[in-house]
Amino acid sequence: MKNICFIVALILLNVLRINAQCLVTPQFQMTGAACPGLPITITNTSTSSGTSTYNWDFCAGDLKDTPNSSYSNQYANAMLNSLGMDLAFDGTNYYVFVANSSLTAPGRIQLFNSLSNLGTSDLMSGIPGLGFPINDLKIVKIDTNWFVFACGGNDVERIDFGNSLANPNPVATVLNTGGGLNTPYSIDFAEDNGQYYLIVANSGGSPSTVSVLDLGNNIFNTAPAITTHNINGTAKSVSAVKSCDRWYGFVANNSANIITRIDFGNSLSNPGPQITDDTIAGLPFVREIEMKHDDGKWFAFVNRGVELIRVDYGVDITNNTPTWVSLGGFGTFTGDCRGFTIKKFGSSWIGVTNEFNNATVKQFIFPDQCN
Repeated sequence: MKNICFIVALILLNVLRINAQCLVTPQFQMTGAACPGLPITITNTSTSSGTSTYNWDFCAGDLKDTPNSSYSNQYANAMLNSLGMDLAFDGTNYYVFVANSSLTAPGRIQLFNSLSNLGTSDLMSGIPGLGFPINDLKIVKIDTNWFVFACGGNDVERIDFGNSLANPNPVATVLNTGGGLNTPYSIDFAEDNGQYYLIVANSGGSPSTVSVLDLGNNIFNTAPAITTHNINGTAKSVSAVKSCDRWYGFVANNSANIITRIDFGNSLSNPGPQITDDTIAGLPFVREIEMKHDDGKWFAFVNRGVELIRVDYGVDITNNTPTWVSLGGFGTFTGDCRGFTIKKFGSSWIGVTNEFNNATVKQFIFPDQCN
């Protein structure tokens, strides 16, 4: 009993630490018997406004460590000059989707019930509505419906997989952006109180830009409202996150020593966000970025071809003097790795990346703090 009470205390402490900067006071109650080897029930009795969900982890803090390379496999039938990629779990299967910049079709890799499986792969050519080579993509689930949002050319498209990512006959729809995009190179997705947004990094033009596509409350909207913001450097990747009640976009702009931070305030559709170039001494030029939150701290993971870098913002996402460390190439990065993504499954943080010119997907895993 003492062990279980101690574990629950750690959970609550972790939740409090995560939300302390937001002035939220979460409250949870454990009901029923708490016996070794049996599940326990925790009830959320919080009354704080502005917070609809909570996340805790028995073993938080994995992202502060150096990941280990797990496997590397080639999928030549599904990949050609691959850039962005994404990872998802559907039912009992893991899926990796890759954006092929030389093809008008994404690649799909089904890894079945384990990320260490070789799995099967296919090039999804012949999807009705596909219209351009793809630079980046994001897998999105709304209720029971799966979508892939992809960008390339000067457009964005929505690929509808219905209730399964294994669907052999998805349908694509090109959104009407009214010519408002300029070589979209990266795409992110965000949902806020039932409103859906696509955030796109446009690498073309001078200056390059970040565009927010507001789909409203209809994920099937084909004519989103667009607001565009100028960015220094060349916008190669954007990651949108919410901290407390404010939205931020972090941009890898292919410039040394700089990551650009966009403060949208409480709405991604804000037409006049505050844009700041955070100077990070010694940081190499980077072109992909993902923001992650773990154990009360914010991290930006960025890459520059054969190297993954972790930028540590600490507990304050607006920290303009973050520190960084190279995580290396895990001993397996031999080519030009472009896209990567890091996702949390259960208590484990797992990442995948791809090599641009040899159709290879590599997995890396952050050590579990409890092992």
